[in-house]
Amino acid sequence: MHFNKLKTFTTMTKNEFNQRVSEMCAYIKQHKYDDMSEQLKPFAKYGMQAVFAYSHWCERNFEANLREDYERKTTYTADFSIAEWCVPVEGMSAIASTLHDALTYWRDNIKTFAEVVIVLNMKSWEHHARGNKEYSQMYSALYLMVKDLYFDWFDESHEDHEKAIQYYYDYVD
Repeated sequence: MHFNKLKTFTTMTKNEFNQRVSEMCAYIKQHKYDDMSEQLKPFAKYGMQAVFAYSHWCERNFEANLREDYERKTTYTADFSIAEWCVPVEGMSAIASTLHDALTYWRDNIKTFAEVVIVLNMKSWEHHARGNKEYSQMYSALYLMVKDLYFDWFDESHEDHEKAIQYYYDYVD
């Protein structure tokens, strides 16, 4: 007797999703970070607003590297940049918290989730260009992890699978 094996897909549960996000956050927290004090000095002239000047600079860099037909959905670049500014005081938990919130609050929004992938990729290149090896490696690894999570969350059994995959290939890939 011959039986055809059908591949069955099961949707990732929110608990499984949250577990993967927790693992990413643990990775961030144990990761080394670059001393960016010299790079941040030019922003000191803005006094109490220095963190916002830095995040604005990162936002402008992000926007300069986007495709012309892409419309921004979030402030994630600024959010991660502010978290980077806070690392010397709060440790890497500042970045971990930013990633956790972005993923867990917006996991069901295709466009917002996809923008997390875009931001992590661009942050890896931004830090690479600035010579920040540790941040570049961390963001690069996170980009790959979150990209995989996107495809696992919007797998073939997800009701929005086709829309999610189409959006990813239209704007992210």
